[in-house]
Amino acid sequence: MIVATPSTSTRAPSTTIHSPTTRETTEMLIGLHTCNKALTIVEIAHNATLAHTNASDCIPGDHKSSEALVFASCYTSSTETWSKGENVMSVCSRIPLFTPIATFRPDGVYTSNGGTAGIFLGCIPNGFKFAVQDCHSGVQIKHLLTGGAFTNDPSTYFVIRW
Repeated sequence: MIVATPSTSTRAPSTTIHSPTTRETTEMLIGLHTCNKALTIVEIAHNATLAHTNASDCIPGDHKSSEALVFASCYTSSTETWSKGENVMSVCSRIPLFTPIATFRPDGVYTSNGGTAGIFLGCIPNGFKFAVQDCHSGVQIKHLLTGGAFTNDPSTYFVIRW
């Protein structure tokens, strides 16, 4: 009598596993304030030096601090109403152009003493670009790349919410 025995194999059955396709979310963030596009472009083109009664003074000189640009172009009037939103680098591709951004202290408060506020203009490899005015120059486009210190480090910027 011949008995058939199942063959044994030391090889595991071959199975192809397809990992799910990971899609990057490209939906824009909603509920954000955006700044006046035309006004911002004109301010950049003219390298305007902006002033606002609620912006901090730059000492010495006749310039106002960076938040003057956000006050003038984004229809907000007090940094006391600003709150720390999403980290710019974490959601860069989802931030609408002309969204106000700033550095914030760890407790979530914006301070013009050492802080910077500006208007988001888009993502670039390893950073982003934004419109900004500082105590030494008018409104200009600045590119921030990973590796800078505090206000020159793109990871320290957050969307401004109010």
